[in-house]
Amino acid sequence: GELPSSMGNLEKLMYFHAADNSFGSTLPTALGMLTALQELGLTSCGMTGGIPTEMGNLVNLSYLALDDNELSGPFPEWMGAKLQNLEYFYLGWNKFNGTLPVEWSEFPQIINLQLQNNNLLTGTIPEEWANITTLTGLYLHGTNLTGGASFLCREDLGNNTCEDCGLTVDSAVECECCACCGDHGELSVFMNSR
Repeated sequence: GELPSSMGNLEKLMYFHAADNSFGSTLPTALGMLTALQELGLTSCGMTGGIPTEMGNLVNLSYLALDDNELSGPFPEWMGAKLQNLEYFYLGWNKFNGTLPVEWSEFPQIINLQLQNNNLLTGTIPEEWANITTLTGLYLHGTNLTGGASFLCREDLGNNTCEDCGLTVDSAVECECCACCGDHGELSVFMNSR
């Protein structure tokens, strides 16, 4: 099945989690009408296509999990400016392509950003992302990003969420504060809060 466009009529809906379903459709634009929504979880639902601009209306969203789908296209630049309450953002294991948007440096409250295993991502991590002072976890393994990420490191590394686990990280991204604490020696950046 697919998510019905009539779900846009659920104006007071605050939490919608429907992980591990077989919707196999695009994200309906009607999701943008759920302006009271605080959490949206559609992990492993067979969703395809891109993220509709109508989702920019979800200004109360603090949790967005769209990981492990078939979503594609570039990451929408508008998300950083529109989704100002977003704290947990999961887009890993999809088919997104292009580069990381500089505009995502405008996320004022993002804590955890997971973009891993989007192997069509290229380019570098924007240096402007160093301005995201709330970010404590950034997951980038399984991408084709290059360059450095040390500019994301905080000065006091003594209280990092993770320490070096002694695993080999196969990545073209160089980083002094990166830790490989995932199950498979995955590149992750863990930072102290300022």
